[in-house]
Amino acid sequence: MMKKTLIILVLFFPTLLCAQNLAPLSENIDENDLSDPAFSLYLVERCASFFKSEYEIYESASTEISDKALTMATDLLDIGISSLSKIENMSSEKAEKIMTETINTISELYIEDFEDNMTRTGSYFENSYLKEENSICVDLFKNFKDFSNWIITPVEFQEIENKKDYYEEVSFTSLLNGPRIEIIKPAALSKISSPLHIKIIFHDSEYGYPADMKSLKVTYHSFIKKNLTKKINKYLSLNVLDYPKAKLPKGEHEIELYIEDTEGNITNRMMQILVIKNK
Repeated sequence: MMKKTLIILVLFFPTLLCAQNLAPLSENIDENDLSDPAFSLYLVERCASFFKSEYEIYESASTEISDKALTMATDLLDIGISSLSKIENMSSEKAEKIMTETINTISELYIEDFEDNMTRTGSYFENSYLKEENSICVDLFKNFKDFSNWIITPVEFQEIENKKDYYEEVSFTSLLNGPRIEIIKPAALSKISSPLHIKIIFHDSEYGYPADMKSLKVTYHSFIKKNLTKKINKYLSLNVLDYPKAKLPKGEHEIELYIEDTEGNITNRMMQILVIKNK
């Protein structure tokens, strides 16, 4: 499967182009199925590469543009790693290595096209496929970013609902010897709409030891456990988890929070969320 997917991705690169290194994404979108996981992954790679190259050419000229481009490139890289890992059933580490190498290679081609266009026209974007490329990638980023905000997607939740009668609940034992977990949002027992704001503070344990944030594990509970730790890591700052636009389907959800203090004392707490509607 891995070889097949890589072959498919290679086919998207042009072989004979006289004025540019890459075929415009507009042509690829017209000629391929957007629901195809391999093509969706390719779009993530192309747009992450585009934003990485934009970051590099503007790094010394405009901090605002370069910082924004770097943020988009990094977020798309995370999405790509997750997608490749699922498609090929490989470790996140291996997927990250492949994605990083691919994005670096494509971004170099974009940079050459940017610089060539600047030489010919005095502009990085005008009179080039790169202008439309920017619009396409910004739109795709918004769509992919929205998708990445789902803690559990509606499709995944429906699969859980369909199968839960055939499986026993995953066991859970509460432990409270470690850091104190304060759930600021959502309020306990509240009925809420999605997207929702999740804000949690991990305080020192009763023994005075600080929370070891590297030990934090966040797990979605159903008849199986889904590890959410990597998804939420980007929303961590010091001892605070602040996830302002988390999305969950309508229904009841249980999310386990596990953390240790610096001496290994454990706290394990279940957060229950009832979503009554999606906005």
